[in-house]
Amino acid sequence: MAIPHSKIYDYWTSDVGIKRLGDIDGQLDTSLVCRFHHLRFKYKDDPHCWGCMRARGSWRSLERCHIIPKSSNGPDNVANLILMCRRCHVDSPTINDPNALWLWLNDRQHHRAELINWIEERAQGDMNKRDELFNLYHETWSDPSFQLVEGGASSSALIACIKAKLISARQDPIENEGDN
Repeated sequence: MAIPHSKIYDYWTSDVGIKRLGDIDGQLDTSLVCRFHHLRFKYKDDPHCWGCMRARGSWRSLERCHIIPKSSNGPDNVANLILMCRRCHVDSPTINDPNALWLWLNDRQHHRAELINWIEERAQGDMNKRDELFNLYHETWSDPSFQLVEGGASSSALIACIKAKLISARQDPIENEGDN
């Protein structure tokens, strides 16, 4: 019988799971605790993929993903499972080294940081413009038609989609911006 999603969630957002993530952060110089704190406090009743952090609507839409793959005799227990959408599960590393998955998750977090920096630069202190760009970011990210090749959404792809939406809405021509 498969381990319930709730048991996996409860483990990783418990003090024991957060401590384990803190140890991993110290060993690998990652910032996973921050990601799981969001899950713990912000998304308890709103299931999100732990890779891309997109809302999934129900726990059943998330897959149980082995940290050490089952094909490498990874155990079926809460300490070896995380919850991800199909796209992230397919994109995630499948090797017998748990550090690969943790580093991959951490890199996914940094793509969002790049997006946030781009939004802040575009807004130039204008809170209305900042809110508008964040709304477009969330709208783009949540749009079911936003499909990329396997591997998830890169920050450059999301920025390109946001720019395209701004141009098509004639809200912001974004002329002469070739380097971003």
